[in-house]
Amino acid sequence: MRSNWARPARALIVGFLTCASTFALAQNAGPQPHGQVPGPNALPSEKAGQGGPPPAEVQPVPGAMPGSEDVPSTLSEQNARDDTLPIAAFRLKTLTDLQRQAIYRSVLADKRPTPAAVSIRRIEVGMQLPGDVWLAPLPADAAAAAPQAKDLHYHLASGTLVLADPLRRQVFAVIPPP
Repeated sequence: MRSNWARPARALIVGFLTCASTFALAQNAGPQPHGQVPGPNALPSEKAGQGGPPPAEVQPVPGAMPGSEDVPSTLSEQNARDDTLPIAAFRLKTLTDLQRQAIYRSVLADKRPTPAAVSIRRIEVGMQLPGDVWLAPLPADAAAAAPQAKDLHYHLASGTLVLADPLRRQVFAVIPPP
């Protein structure tokens, strides 16, 4: 003896399959393109380049605008240079030479008394300064010239200006004399 729900369940399944197959046929309806459909970044064919407008610049990665940080370093010289930077240098990577000179001049013009400089053999971006290295806040002129250096402190040793984070004492930039 069959139960009472077998007939309605079978009708429901048949109805579902009919609906699904109709939907699938509707999706596949219409003329089909012959061959591969080019994507939005595809290079134009040889025939299109003859006598037609020059090809538009091809984006190296879908959605990546040329000149942005989304372009792989294998295709962008700027991004390849950025890949060699320590992470600490990224905060000040956009400093121009004029901004660096303005920071240097404002630090030299600052007349705060400074303790004797501790000799450090080699200062590199990304390293942590020893605790006995004296750091002073950047003058207001320097922060105005380069807003990305706003909360940093500096250390001036042997004519070289070092910009560092005052809490972690990590070096963000080393600016030689102009």
